[in-house]
Amino acid sequence: MSPIIRSGYAPRRGPERARAYGYNRRHWQHTRLARLELDNHQCQLRYPGCTHTATTVDLDHELNGNHDQATLENTRSACRHCHATKDGQGRRPRYA
Repeated sequence: MSPIIRSGYAPRRGPERARAYGYNRRHWQHTRLARLELDNHQCQLRYPGCTHTATTVDLDHELNGNHDQATLENTRSACRHCHATKDGQGRRPRYA
């Protein structure tokens, strides 16, 4: 599977990012809501500091951010704290 961003540039915020990763597409919105409802809006990651109330959905990293391929099997409900903790572990350090 090829990465969704072929140029190597991924917008950090705004409508360009939503369009590039498929956040605003009907498929993702439907999958996201179904996942949250299936998990009764409870965080499935449960890292230290978890708030227990899921407001976001974590996508399997093997999909390279391609929300068009999201299914109930490759997503998990997460609170913002745990989602940020998990995604932060895989980020590269910034260089000055």
